Amino acid sequence: MFNIIQFIILWVTIAIVAAVVDIATSNILYVLFSVGAICALILALFGVRFLPQFIVFGVVSIVLLVFLYPLIRRVIKERIPQTKTMEESYIGNCFMIDGDITKNNLIKYKGVYWTMIANGQESDIQKGDTVKVTGIDGNKLIIEKYYYNKTI
Repeated sequence: MFNIIQFIILWVTIAIVAAVVDIATSNILYVLFSVGAICALILALFGVRFLPQFIVFGVVSIVLLVFLYPLIRRVIKERIPQTKTMEESYIGNCFMIDGDITKNNLIKYKGVYWTMIANGQESDIQKGDTVKVTGIDGNKLIIEKYYYNKTI
């Protein structure tokens, strides 16, 4: 039915395809199937029948998925810094209120109108005041009045 060469070609193809898909998706998931295919390939080189090859491929791939994949994801998450969104980069910035504050507490910051939440200081903040962005809540900038080098 099948000879050893066909099994070798099968496992090499699976290993290469899984590695290429993994490189294309940057997911570090499919490479684990490549390891399973390499283990099955080793059995094929020794002339073991197909069923044990397939079982080794499945068992090795599943064990790696269950135990190694979560570890790899955790290590990657810890070591690679997450990129802040544009809005998250606003936190900690100071700016001057250059326009009138409307009745809806709208202010313009970096070309975008935001609703401001001023930690109970809404009536204290006027045009020309310097404020510091302390957080973002949905589409609202949380700000507080900023005095010189310290916040009050």
